[in-house]
Amino acid sequence: SIRLGNALHNEDIVSRPIGQFQRWLVVSPDYLATHPLPTEPEDLLQHPCLRFDYGTPQQDWTFQRAGETRSVRIDGRLRSNNADMLREAALSGAGIALLADWLVRADVSSGRLTRLLEDYEANPGQARTSINALYLPNHRGSRRVNAFIDFLEEILRDAP
Repeated sequence: SIRLGNALHNEDIVSRPIGQFQRWLVVSPDYLATHPLPTEPEDLLQHPCLRFDYGTPQQDWTFQRAGETRSVRIDGRLRSNNADMLREAALSGAGIALLADWLVRADVSSGRLTRLLEDYEANPGQARTSINALYLPNHRGSRRVNAFIDFLEEILRDAP
């Protein structure tokens, strides 16, 4: 299995880091046509944000730049545990979303979405940006499992 985010700490599962990703703050050009451009993390307080639902009633998005960390309590009507749905909502102009770079890279390249606050590294709270392969401990010595994980590491290393 592949897990995005924090490594799984469980004695019944082996968690092996195989790559990293970034989270990008994105919004549709249609949304920006009728709303002011956020230039600082605190500007997000004036915008509806599309939140990934981690099962918590409140969520802070953390922004880092040049050793400085800023945290903003995000508000918005739409929460979902489906990143594809949040992407679609952002594309339709429903608000600002914080999504994985691999999910929205093509939308940003084509102009369907605009990346915001590019000089910041962004995360929802303490969530990590690691990609982990998970497998059962009894497969630890499996050449097939190791070959597949090595293959995934190679793909992720060469990915943009």
